[in-house]
Amino acid sequence: MAEVSVNFVESKICELVTELMPHAPAEFSASLRVKEDLGADSMQVIALMLSLDAEFDVDLDPANVPDNDVTLGWVRDFVLSAHTKDNPPPL
Repeated sequence: MAEVSVNFVESKICELVTELMPHAPAEFSASLRVKEDLGADSMQVIALMLSLDAEFDVDLDPANVPDNDVTLGWVRDFVLSAHTKDNPPPL
C-alpha cells in the first residue's frame, strides 16, 4: 500500500463527511465525534466506512471500530496507519 499524506487524508475525510453527515464541518477537526458532533446515525456511519474503504482501500470492519463515539482523528489515524506498512491500525 502506498503512503498518503495527512493533508490529503483529512481533505478526503471532510469531503466524505460533507456528503454523508447532517452537521458537516467546514474544515477537518480531529476531535469531532462522528455520532455526537456530526449527527451521524448508524446507517451514515456504515456509509462512511464503505466510502473510506472505496477511497483509501482500507478494511474498516465494524467489529474493529471502538464502541465509544469515534472521532475524525481516529478515522484519519486508521487510514494513515493502514497505508504505513510498519504500523498496524489503531484499535
